[in-house]
Amino acid sequence: MTMNYFYEKYGVILARSEPWQIEKYGFPPEGLGDCIFRTALTAIAHYDHKLLDKCVSLLQERKRWPDLLDPPRRPIRQGYRRKNRMTRDPFIMTFCAMYLLTEGSTSHMRKLRVPWYINRPYLKNWVRYLLTTCDRYQSHKDCEKYLIRYERQLNRLIWWGSKTQDIKLWVEKRSWLRWTRHRFGIHGYSLHLWAWMVYTAGDGATLSSKVLQYVPHWNTLLWLLFAGSSPHFHFISGARRYRSKKGYQWTRENWIDKDYLPAGEKYYLDKDILDWVFKQVS
Repeated sequence: MTMNYFYEKYGVILARSEPWQIEKYGFPPEGLGDCIFRTALTAIAHYDHKLLDKCVSLLQERKRWPDLLDPPRRPIRQGYRRKNRMTRDPFIMTFCAMYLLTEGSTSHMRKLRVPWYINRPYLKNWVRYLLTTCDRYQSHKDCEKYLIRYERQLNRLIWWGSKTQDIKLWVEKRSWLRWTRHRFGIHGYSLHLWAWMVYTAGDGATLSSKVLQYVPHWNTLLWLLFAGSSPHFHFISGARRYRSKKGYQWTRENWIDKDYLPAGEKYYLDKDILDWVFKQVS
């Protein structure tokens, strides 16, 4: 029997390791570093509050994965990322899941604090906007204020990303440039996070028009998140016929050519989330 590519263990969604990952780290990481990001997406696609609660509890403890999944304590070829080294992606996707899976008040979102070292202005004001939209004690003026701030600050990131496109050719030679581009540049990973932020904020027409020029034609999920429903038959049929693949195609272009996942698996993460969004915007 073939094991599922995506699978649940200790409350989070993991992914089978590729041979090069085992060779690089000396053990199969199974996607530990991105498990909250992946679990929050699965929670949205399957309306699973149990998975969402696990994401929230881990982030409150400042952990990227459960203790029971800690890598083996032995010499490895290259160190794996630290469990307590937090980044923006698990927080953004967990806030999105909390907002989309909860009806009514978003007061529970106030309990989740973003660490100061990643809480940049656009992220801070986006979270504030989500909080004020469903708080009956907040005025419409407050909501509009945070929305304007978030859109203006995200526009600056888009501007910076457009100015740094040319460093692709030599960025890999300098680790600090690679880090800078990953954090501030326009690429599949940042586009995916921005798309969910625009989708949850609900009023990103200006942002969408600026970002869509950087979204590849094949990235159906991002087109749906940024632009909403499309009247084009080929676009609709493409979304309906899409078959799940290894990896999560919507964040990395090099995963387009990955193998299709066989029938009978429990989770088809890229297909599941595409179907969920397609139903919302259709």
